[in-house]
Amino acid sequence: MIRCAFVLFALTPLAVAAPVPKESETEKIKKLYGEIVDPDKDCKFKLDGEKLLITMPGGKRYEYWDLDEKPPWNQANDWKALTNCPRVLREIEGDFVVTVRAYASLPKEPKPAEGTLAEAGAGIIVVNDKGRVWRAGTHDFLSGKGQRDLMAIIPGSHGPSGFELTPGSEGVGLDMRFVRQGDRIRLEHTNDGKKWFGGFSTAVDKEGKLKVGVYGFSNSKSDTTVTFEKFEVKPVEKK
Repeated sequence: MIRCAFVLFALTPLAVAAPVPKESETEKIKKLYGEIVDPDKDCKFKLDGEKLLITMPGGKRYEYWDLDEKPPWNQANDWKALTNCPRVLREIEGDFVVTVRAYASLPKEPKPAEGTLAEAGAGIIVVNDKGRVWRAGTHDFLSGKGQRDLMAIIPGSHGPSGFELTPGSEGVGLDMRFVRQGDRIRLEHTNDGKKWFGGFSTAVDKEGKLKVGVYGFSNSKSDTTVTFEKFEVKPVEKK
């Protein structure tokens, strides 16, 4: 009897644990950066390690405000809802610091999809629940007359305005951060990752949640890819 029981036990199949599903590219991006927002559903979002690459197809303009309305730099209380610029966003409440290193360079022999100014841009974007936008980034411009401008832009600026940048081996890169404290948001930059400088600040919603993340901008007849790395969102503890 003991021998038979042993044989039956040996023939009983063992339970095998189900394999853990492999994490998708979209899930990885969500974990590292946030939810993908692609209004025209034609941009590509890809990870290279922990770097995020956003590719915008050529032949159209990817904008972050409605050009049919009055530009936001004319009236302090006039803004536009986001339109079709690709972005990745996460929600946060209270005071925070959002940091990123962004790269944006126009493709070779760029020609604008609209107007006379070819442009590529990438940076930080902050959005409230009404669609108001605060953004800062690195932008590469080329006018129809051949003038090239590599600029760090600030909230409310339009076109090649801000301060001039020098391109590096990976393109026009910039380390930047937004610091929200109460009803103000402050823009800062760094050259070494240690000392931050800035001074520009503007009003934001005093209470409630905001969405923060990164955006891509393009006005080119050729595909344009922008890159992000060292992205981080941290709450600021009140003293």
